[in-house]
Amino acid sequence: MTGQERRYRRLLRLLPASYRDVWEEEMVTTRLERARTGGEQDDELRAELGRPSLAERANVLALAIRLRLGGPDAPPRAFLWGEAIRRVALVGVLAHTVLAVQQVWQSLAFLEVVPWLPLPPEARDVASDPGRWQQLLTGAGLLWLVVFVALLAGRWTAAKLTAAGAVVATAASFLQPIGGSWSQRWEMLTIGGATNLLWLLTAVLIALCLAAFHRQAPAVRRGPWLLALVAAVTVLPVLELLTYLGLVVPPSLTQADRYAVVFIVGGVIHLTQPWIRGHHPPAAWSLALSLLSVAVLARLGSLLDHVDAAGGAAPPALFTITVVQAVVVAGLGIVVTALAALAVQGASDEPTPARLHDPPAR
Repeated sequence: MTGQERRYRRLLRLLPASYRDVWEEEMVTTRLERARTGGEQDDELRAELGRPSLAERANVLALAIRLRLGGPDAPPRAFLWGEAIRRVALVGVLAHTVLAVQQVWQSLAFLEVVPWLPLPPEARDVASDPGRWQQLLTGAGLLWLVVFVALLAGRWTAAKLTAAGAVVATAASFLQPIGGSWSQRWEMLTIGGATNLLWLLTAVLIALCLAAFHRQAPAVRRGPWLLALVAAVTVLPVLELLTYLGLVVPPSLTQADRYAVVFIVGGVIHLTQPWIRGHHPPAAWSLALSLLSVAVLARLGSLLDHVDAAGGAAPPALFTITVVQAVVVAGLGIVVTALAALAVQGASDEPTPARLHDPPAR
C-alpha cells in the first residue's frame, strides 16, 4: 500500500463502517486512477507523497455528515442523530433570536424611541448610550432571526451563510478595541465574562450544528416552531411591561435562569408523555435534550462571573438558586441521557437493502 492510498483510506474512516464496506474499494480505486498523470516518475512520487486535496477532504467530510446525520432514508441510528442535532440547532437559533428581540427592545429603550418602554432588568445598570459595538451585537442577533426563518423555509445554504455572519459579528462586538490593545480586547471577552466567551462558543457550535441540514434532511415542521417563537418574544416583553407598571412582581431571573427554567419545563413535559399522550417520548427529543442539558449546565456555571464581579463573595440566594437549578437540570439530563442511550443502542446502523447498493453520494 502506497503512502497516498494509506492517507486516503485514513480520510475515509470518517464515513460509517457499513458504507465503507460497500464502497471503500471503489472510491480508493477511482481516487488513485485520477491521481495518475502518465509519467512514471511523477506517478511514483505522487504515490508516495501525495495527500488528499482540500477539496477531497471537504467532499468526504460533507459526505460523512450526510451519512451520519441522515434523513428519512438513512439507517435508523443515523436518522436519529440527524434529527437530534437538527432539533438542537433549532433550539439554539430560537434562543439567539429571542435574545436578539430583547436586545432590540433594550436599544429602543436606551435611545428613548418609545418613552414608555421599560429596560430589561439586566440592562438597567448599563450606560444610557449602547454604543456602536452594542449596536453591532444587536445586528448580529437579528441575523439569527434570518437564520431561523431560512430554516423554516428550507433554505439550508442561506441559513448556514447567515449563521456564519452572525458568529463573525458577535465575535467583533465582544472583541471591541478598547485602547487599541489586543490584550485588553481579550480581557473584554473573558473577564466579566467567561459569559461572553461561552456565548460566542455557543454561537459557533450552533452554526456547526446547521451542517445537519443537508439535501437529504426533512423539511422543518413550521407550525410548532413559529408558535414557540411568537410565545417567547411575546411573554418576556409583556411580563416586563407589567412589572414596570407595578401590576406584577415576578422573580428576578438572569438569562441563565430562564434557560434552566425552560429546560426543566420542557424536560418534565417530555418525560410525562407516557401519562399525557399514552406513548413513549420521541427518541430524537430525548437525545436532543441530553445534549442541551450540557449547554444549560455550562450557562448556569457562568453565573460565577457575576459572583466574581460582585467582589468574590457569592450572594447566598444566588448561590442557592443556582445550585438547585443545576441539580434539577443535571437530574433531568441523566434521565433523558439514559433514554437516549437506549434509543441509540436499539437503532440499527445498517442501511436498508434498497439503499445499500446506491452509488456513493458526492
